Amino acid sequence: MLRNVIILFIWLITGMAVLVAQDSIRIKKSSGDLTLLIEGFDNEQGKVKIALCNSEEDYDTDSSAFQVASLDIKDTKVKYIFRDIPFGDYAIKVYHDEDNDGKLDKNLWGAPSEDYGFSNNARGKFGPPKWEDARFIFDTNNDTMQIEIK
Repeated sequence: MLRNVIILFIWLITGMAVLVAQDSIRIKKSSGDLTLLIEGFDNEQGKVKIALCNSEEDYDTDSSAFQVASLDIKDTKVKYIFRDIPFGDYAIKVYHDEDNDGKLDKNLWGAPSEDYGFSNNARGKFGPPKWEDARFIFDTNNDTMQIEIK
């Protein structure tokens, strides 16, 4: 009888360990790293500002984003890795903050006077591209996106 109880206990512990291991594997596969390569800078002055948005609401505002970064430009390029990003829909906005004032400068007509870019290299006709044009699905452990800033 005691032998049967011990065997049952070992069987339960082994089964629970297998389930926990399967959940760990599933968790690891539900996020990954996204490498962002940005090219096309005219100079290395100031910073490049990056916003990774995980909803249309975040994308349509300048005040919130899922993750943000402010980076130096080296050799007229920038490489940045978003680590452990949950799988899902995203869009990326970037701009070259040449004067390092923390905002995208605009001319008298409201058009940007500093270079900018979006995921999928999307462009808008009168204003930024729509979420649907810049949106991409992130669903792999390692992916790379390239943005040409203009």
